[in-house]
Amino acid sequence: MIRKFRYVFFLFLVLLFVSPLTFTVFAKPKKSDGYSFNVRKAQLWLKNTVYNREVGLVSETELLSGSFWLHGDNYLTFEALEDRYPGFANQIYDKIVEYGYSSDSWYELAFNGNLDVYPFGKGVAYVVYDGDGFQIKSWDYSSGEIFDDFESYADLCMLKSVHSWVLGEYGDAVGFIEKAISLWDEVGFKDGSYTNAYDTYKIALFLASCNVIGYDCGELRGIIEETICSLQGKDGGVWSHYLDIGEPHPGCQRSVEATVMCVLAYKEPFNM
Repeated sequence: MIRKFRYVFFLFLVLLFVSPLTFTVFAKPKKSDGYSFNVRKAQLWLKNTVYNREVGLVSETELLSGSFWLHGDNYLTFEALEDRYPGFANQIYDKIVEYGYSSDSWYELAFNGNLDVYPFGKGVAYVVYDGDGFQIKSWDYSSGEIFDDFESYADLCMLKSVHSWVLGEYGDAVGFIEKAISLWDEVGFKDGSYTNAYDTYKIALFLASCNVIGYDCGELRGIIEETICSLQGKDGGVWSHYLDIGEPHPGCQRSVEATVMCVLAYKEPFNM
């Protein structure tokens, strides 16, 4: 009887310590379906971490919680969340329209298949609304000044590639995406805006652009996907700049720009 009691007690202890571990392992989402797990985390970060209920927009970063951009950040957040959280995404879209948003920046035009994305105008930042402890900002592209040297910028080559594809100029589309690849230095895109770190959003934009034009970038896709995953925090936010795989730049933050573009790299191409 004593032996039986000890045996039962032993089983109880085993279950007590093993069960929580077993539950934790099987409770985690599976990553078998590509990068959907990473995309899901990124979407939740946009929805739960940087969204400001009072303003109705996502802030630039967690630390820059009083800085809100209509173009880029919030419009692309709408694009990134539209499929999984349509109600939430539409709230953001309604809010940016309320603040005077119009789709006239490079990324919005490319993501909507608009033919006017080129030539690339040089935008001027301005404050749309100066609130109590926060600012809502946007870009004005009406100056007429353009980037004559756009081919020295990897992201502009990518957008020009998409623009060419929309026009049916498929040879040019391939040519410009390969021009962007020529600016790749085995770690990131070292282009005309490079200072001391690589832009994370550019590597995600590259994947998205390749998806649009149907370009097979071979082994480069795997390198970029590994880099993106290595720069994603546990809660889903993605570091804005990096030095190497798994090495964010010490002075950067997890930004909406980087995170949203990494989501869009795995979405249906540019809503076309």
